[in-house]
Amino acid sequence: MPFPVTLLRARNRIGLHANSDRVLACAAQVGDVIVPVDHDDVWACDKLAAVTEAFIDDDVALWFSDGILIDAEDRSLGARLWDIVGLDDWALSQIGTADGVRRLLHAATITGGTAAIRANVVPHVLPTPELMIDGSPVFWQDAWMVLIARLLGAVVVDPRPLLGYRRHAGQLSHDENRVTTEAPRSRSAALRRDRWAAALTAARIRRDGAAGWLADDRDLILDLDRFLAARSVASGLPGRRRGILAELRRGAYRRYARGVRTALYDLAMSGRACDVGADQGPGSAESAHR
Repeated sequence: MPFPVTLLRARNRIGLHANSDRVLACAAQVGDVIVPVDHDDVWACDKLAAVTEAFIDDDVALWFSDGILIDAEDRSLGARLWDIVGLDDWALSQIGTADGVRRLLHAATITGGTAAIRANVVPHVLPTPELMIDGSPVFWQDAWMVLIARLLGAVVVDPRPLLGYRRHAGQLSHDENRVTTEAPRSRSAALRRDRWAAALTAARIRRDGAAGWLADDRDLILDLDRFLAARSVASGLPGRRRGILAELRRGAYRRYARGVRTALYDLAMSGRACDVGADQGPGSAESAHR
């Protein structure tokens, strides 16, 4: 290669997240911008030029583009990544807003191979949470990286398909129609996953309090964490009803759910609740999953 290459070899299998974290930490020591690449994907020849131009602005922490799906022989499959994850014009216009933050919390919007982040974001990404809910990680490594970068600076969206995203039977996220393979969730399972996503993100914000989080987005995460914590207290435990009514009074049910309708559902719910109880608050989220 016409540039220096460093190979990192682990003595043992350390897992996807730990391996990715190790590479990120190394890359952050030698460059100003990190552009993840998956071994089975293909970059457009002008991708790095686009990244370089975007990061001239010191406020930019995250860049990402569209991509096309290709097969094992580099043939186009006739689909765009943004179409698969539902990134239409309206959704793209919201990436820099509170709605964009909430979308990234669901962790299925921006594929890591289409993204680039500023290296000074990396200390706040590491370590990637490894919590599993219902057999799937709350955050894949790239989804967590993108979310943290979004909370720390401006975003540049490049509409060009600058990545060929390869689909083949051996890849981790293979599915016939989707980039990810998340199974449909029940209402309680979705609440459980959302609760942990907010708790883990809020815990990282608290851990790195001086990181320079964008104030409005930081406050949104902390507020959403409080709301989901109240919703997740197990049925029958002291304080559940009181917490739900408090969140209703302060408008959280209107901001993050369907208002009184959702509050009444929560008050009436008697089935299995989320696995984050009142005694396991958001401040302990990062240690609780280990």
